[in-house]
Amino acid sequence: MLNSANNEILTRVGPGTAMGGLFRQFWQPALLCEELPAPDCPPVRVRLMGENFVAFRDSSGKVGLLAPARTPRAVIDRVNSEVVALLTGPDLAKAFNDRGIVPFPQSPEEFGRFVQAEGAKWKDLAAKVGIVAE
Repeated sequence: MLNSANNEILTRVGPGTAMGGLFRQFWQPALLCEELPAPDCPPVRVRLMGENFVAFRDSSGKVGLLAPARTPRAVIDRVNSEVVALLTGPDLAKAFNDRGIVPFPQSPEEFGRFVQAEGAKWKDLAAKVGIVAE
């Protein structure tokens, strides 16, 4: 049986924890496509490894994921490079094509400009589901 200290080490997955660091080295499923069924559907709150995110589908059907405020730039860059590599790699090309999905990888800056341009719409959607800025 584990003592309480070892139990804490093995069960805590938030930022800065041993298991959180381990889990963050691998992809974690966040939600199913069906949870964002249509363009401009309500955003979905997603909690992964002790952190809050917001997933959404824009007017053209593209999916985005907003990270928590104050996420370190190195983390943003690493996640972005891994997502771009995954979206543009040959392993998923056939699966995307078979499902009629067109990947739309962007840099963090491009994504930021997109989100700013959509600001008024997201403000209204956030108010509808009770999301407040951090």
